[in-house]
Amino acid sequence: MAVTKFQARHATVAYATGAITWDTSTPIDEESMTSVAEVKDITISPPEHEVEQITCLGWYAQTIGANVRSTGIATGIVAHNAQLAALQATSLSNWKFEGTLVLTGDEQFQHVLGLDGGTAIDSTDHRYAVGNLKTTNTYFAKNKLGSMRIFFNNGSETMSVAMTNLLVTSIGQIKPTGSDGHFEVTFACECLPKDGAIEWAD
Repeated sequence: MAVTKFQARHATVAYATGAITWDTSTPIDEESMTSVAEVKDITISPPEHEVEQITCLGWYAQTIGANVRSTGIATGIVAHNAQLAALQATSLSNWKFEGTLVLTGDEQFQHVLGLDGGTAIDSTDHRYAVGNLKTTNTYFAKNKLGSMRIFFNNGSETMSVAMTNLLVTSIGQIKPTGSDGHFEVTFACECLPKDGAIEWAD
C-alpha cells in the first residue's frame, strides 16, 4: 500500500461529555461521540518523559570513539575518565490538546466541556458561568470530564488519537484574525498519561 500524507481535510475532531471505556474490541474511531467540533487548527502533545542525572561517587572510562579512532596527537582525541552517573526518569507529563476554532453563534466543545451547566434566559438564550460551584450540578471549578477524538483518514490509511477524562484548561481568547476576517477562539485541554492513546490501522 502506498504511503500518502494527511491533509487538513482528512482530519476531524469529535467530543463526548462522558469518558471513553478502553477495551480491545472497539477501535478509537468507532467510539461513540456526541458531536463533531469545528476546529480550525490543532496541536496534539503526547506526554513527555524528562530525565534527571544522578551524580555518583567514582568514575568510569569514557567510551565515545572506542573502536573508531585511536587516541593520540594525530587525532587530537585524548582518553579520559568520566564521573559515574545514572539517569532517573521523572513522571510523564500530561497529554495536551490545544488549538483554534472559528467563533460561531453556537456553543462549541470547550464551552460544553469547560463551563457550568448553563442557565436558560427568557427562553431565548443560554448563559454560562466560569467557576460555578453549585452542588446541584455535576461540574467542579470550571471543568467537566469529557473525551476528545482526532481521526485522520485519507482514504488509504487511518490514524486516531483519543483523550478521555479530559479537563478544559483554557476556554480561550476571543479575537479577530487578520487576513481571514473572522473572529476566532483558542482552547486548551489536558488529561493524564494513562487516559490518552494513539492508534494506527494495521
